Amino acid sequence: MIHSNTQAFCHRLTRRANAWAALRGSEEYPGLLGSVKFFQTPAGVLVLAEVWGLPTGGENAAGLFGFAIHPGHVDDLPPLAARHGYVWTAFLTARFNLREVLGRTVILRAGAEDLGKVIARGEIK
Repeated sequence: MIHSNTQAFCHRLTRRANAWAALRGSEEYPGLLGSVKFFQTPAGVLVLAEVWGLPTGGENAAGLFGFAIHPGHVDDLPPLAARHGYVWTAFLTARFNLREVLGRTVILRAGAEDLGKVIARGEIK
């Protein structure tokens, strides 16, 4: 049996997001595209990210990418783990609410480290 919170989150995902960001790759990664959707829930913000066209191999053979919201204190979101240049992930966080992140920028970094090069970004609307 599915827990009632899981059912509530799944139901929320079928609705329109409360906020979203369209990710676009940098000049070096023009084929990188994605979306990050934000759903406010009583338990926190449910974040759903889907990205494709991520670089594969090379220095980032592990396929881990830094994922953050800038500027501000919400800059250490879970890294994205891609396979064959694609990632889909969802997580719940109580580190911020939607009002705190509207107008800020979602960034994606090459590698899971905070110092990695920014390869994509998108404004949260």
